[in-house]
Amino acid sequence: MRRFRELLLWEGSTHSIGLLRIALGLLIWAEYAAGAGMYRDHDPVRQLFGLVLVVSAGLMAAGLFSRVATATAGLCLVVAYHYYGVHLGMKGPYVHAHSYLLMMAVCLLALMPNGRSLSVDRWLALQRQDRGRRDPDPQRGVLWPLALIRLQLALVYFWGAIDKTNVAFLSGSRLQQIFYFYYGSHEGMRIPLFDELMVVSSIATVLLEYGIALGMWFAPARKWLIPMGVLFHLTIYVTMPVGTFSVTSCVLYLAFMDPEEVRRWLQRMLGTGPRPTAPPHST
Repeated sequence: MRRFRELLLWEGSTHSIGLLRIALGLLIWAEYAAGAGMYRDHDPVRQLFGLVLVVSAGLMAAGLFSRVATATAGLCLVVAYHYYGVHLGMKGPYVHAHSYLLMMAVCLLALMPNGRSLSVDRWLALQRQDRGRRDPDPQRGVLWPLALIRLQLALVYFWGAIDKTNVAFLSGSRLQQIFYFYYGSHEGMRIPLFDELMVVSSIATVLLEYGIALGMWFAPARKWLIPMGVLFHLTIYVTMPVGTFSVTSCVLYLAFMDPEEVRRWLQRMLGTGPRPTAPPHST
């Protein structure tokens, strides 16, 4: 019970959720903007829906009216997935594992003060401070929804590994079928030791997914698992049609990073951190 109370009171730097807000807003555009064009659907309700989704995602990425824009984008994604996708059967553009992951992350992000850092809202607050109106909100806030983003991402990896823990996948057969489908028949594959490569790749994939699902909860393991996860997703992104899933997964690794470390890294990158004082001159 004490751990649960500590989680609800978890506060920290808002720089990491600012980065999440920017990246997820751009991912919504990448996933839905092309299909939300008014020329694609002449139904006025769906035209309005697409316009609201695209505009709210743009405001979200820019960090203008951040909380409202993120909540609006999240609500649109819920409607897209559950109403248009599941209820009306328009599964093609809306119902995928990556669209669900994106929807979940945006909805949880809306529960945090995601506009206090790296946003137009922050810039406007500093302008008001310069005019003597009011001090900006501190770049800190409640971060407990980050724990739920961590849990959701870990579950994606865990159940993905469970689904692959069978003879068909671990033997390399399933991965061979995928490559045959996209790259041609077995006779067309001229890669040396192709069959052995498929077996090794299949086993390595399952081990890595279990490793990320369980190991990302431990800080010492993250410095190894995050680069391995990024390399894994980059590989499947360039070899298979996985949509925005790879990028979304890599972006959500930010939820596992210490918010204070992210803040210090950004300050070093942007040159906004405290400057080291020069040592006094010896006499």
